[in-house]
Amino acid sequence: MLLDFLTAKVTTTITKVSHAKFSIKVNICTDGSNCVAKLRMYSNDNSRAFALELQRRSGSDLVFNRFYQEIGCYLAARQKSVQFKLLNALEGGS
Repeated sequence: MLLDFLTAKVTTTITKVSHAKFSIKVNICTDGSNCVAKLRMYSNDNSRAFALELQRRSGSDLVFNRFYQEIGCYLAARQKSVQFKLLNALEGGS
């Protein structure tokens, strides 16, 4: 899901993926300004919850802020979609 968002965005380039650390390093380019960010996923197996940490490593803080807002909206929309599908399945819908 997260990789879909990053690869669909024209302004991001994935520069490093660490499967062991569940992290991704990306270069973000918007309006001629650049930013390098690191994304790391954490999970809690007991509650099946996930947390995403975003760190600006270098570059424009304005570009990072815009990216942070975009990824937040994307994940919020995906969460509502998943919750709706689970609720629909529990109610016997399709």
